Amino acid sequence: MGVVIEVAVLPLSLPARTIVAAGPDLAPRLAGAGDDSELVFAPPQDAAPAIGCLSPELASAITVVGEIETKAGGRAADAARKRVPITASRRQRF
Repeated sequence: MGVVIEVAVLPLSLPARTIVAAGPDLAPRLAGAGDDSELVFAPPQDAAPAIGCLSPELASAITVVGEIETKAGGRAADAARKRVPITASRRQRF
C-alpha cells in the first residue's frame, strides 16, 4: 500500500498561502518542508459522511488531500495526479 498526496489541496497557513500566491511553483517545496501540517489520517471511504459532520463540531476544516493506493510508497502529485518532485532542502519521507 502507498499514499498519493495532492500538493494543490494541502491546507496551508496564511503565510504559506501568501508565498504560494507569489510563486505557485513553490508549493512542492512547502509540501516537502513538512512543518505546516496538522493531522493526517486515512479513514475508510464509507466514513466520509460521518467525518464531514465533525468539521463544524470541531471548529476545524477537514480536507481530503490524497488517497491510499495499491502502489507501494508515497508520492506527491498535482491535480492531474502527475508526480510532483519535492524539492525542499530537507527531504521528508511519507
